[in-house]
Amino acid sequence: MGEEVSPHAETFCVLREPTQRLASVAGYHMGPDSTNAIRLNAWVLDKLHKYKTDAFDGLGGHLWPQTYWTPDCDVILRYESLAQDLNALTARVGCAVKAPANFVKPPGPWPGVLDTPSTHAFRAGWGSSRGNLVPALSYEVLRAAKGVYRDDYALYEKLRNKDDVDFLLHALKKCKYV
Repeated sequence: MGEEVSPHAETFCVLREPTQRLASVAGYHMGPDSTNAIRLNAWVLDKLHKYKTDAFDGLGGHLWPQTYWTPDCDVILRYESLAQDLNALTARVGCAVKAPANFVKPPGPWPGVLDTPSTHAFRAGWGSSRGNLVPALSYEVLRAAKGVYRDDYALYEKLRNKDDVDFLLHALKKCKYV
């Protein structure tokens, strides 16, 4: 695809921890209903079942395995350290672009809000206004997700602990503008 846009185009993808991504997509598409664990798990199981039976629309690609796109990427950035990875990539290629430190919200409770089971689903984290929904996912959902996103989990683990030097080994040598 890069060649179609420009013969000098290079690509990057952003890889997110698969369970966090799944919960975030569910929260986004379900809206306030996602804070109900029973509805959340039923919705996710329905989508994963449809994916396995080829009856799935992919929600515009939001729930397709991330590894569907990564083979076409020159560089894979990690969502959980996106600002740091993006800054390292732009520095490596000689571009004067910096991501703000709060580019991606880290997981955790809102300041001053005690993290209890009753407030846990409403915590701010990973960019979702509904907070971290992962704790509400059932064992059945997690098992199904591990099957559907097996390659995503493997790639995530491979990239998770790499430092910037290893991580950007195949990054661009310089920025190219057309």
